[in-house]
Amino acid sequence: MQQKLRLWNDWLSSHMFLVVLFALFTGFFLQLPASPVTRFLVIALFGYMTFITSLSISFTKFIEVLRQPWIPLWTLSLIHFITPLAAWLVGRLLYPDDFLIRIGYLICACIPVGVTSVIWTELSKGNTAISLVTVTLDTLLVPLLLPLYFKLILGQSLQINYTAMIVELLAMITLPSLLGMAVHDWTKGKAVHFAKHIGGFTSKIGFFGVILISAGLVAPEVHWSSGLLKTL
Repeated sequence: MQQKLRLWNDWLSSHMFLVVLFALFTGFFLQLPASPVTRFLVIALFGYMTFITSLSISFTKFIEVLRQPWIPLWTLSLIHFITPLAAWLVGRLLYPDDFLIRIGYLICACIPVGVTSVIWTELSKGNTAISLVTVTLDTLLVPLLLPLYFKLILGQSLQINYTAMIVELLAMITLPSLLGMAVHDWTKGKAVHFAKHIGGFTSKIGFFGVILISAGLVAPEVHWSSGLLKTL
């Protein structure tokens, strides 16, 4: 059974692009209503994915990265300075007469880096510890940076419930990360075996679920047109 799950996990890892597309189109077809249940499911699935990913990282490795934080800080500078600038310039170039789409591009570029980046790092066999530290640090920076961006560009404040956002980020990223690393150290690394079999397979199913739910929630607002295809 474990061997089959390992094979399925490896297959999903190498075909995530198809998994993402299938989840998107399934969500668009279902058109789920927004509710506390769907929001809780997204947070819970994100938290589970973070926990499974963190099972392969020790506290020692995490602290080593924190002691040499220039790579995560460089990554965050790319995310929160270069990427928003690029998004704004692309918006100005492609949509000079559509202010709302330009702002949409900017918001997409400014939002905090999510736990999915840790999953993509793991799938591409990158340094998961650096990715996890980057995501964790970003949960502290975003409440300071987002209002600054909108004040500078729009000249006005954006009303966001930052307390709720931080609580959700803690539930999706920080607490599951700490728990996963604690389990890794407690089991002396044996939890990695679970993460590559049952945990890896179920976390990718969770990834599918998050994309499906997210697509289903925005589906009623999507109106297919040539302009939308241009945006895509």
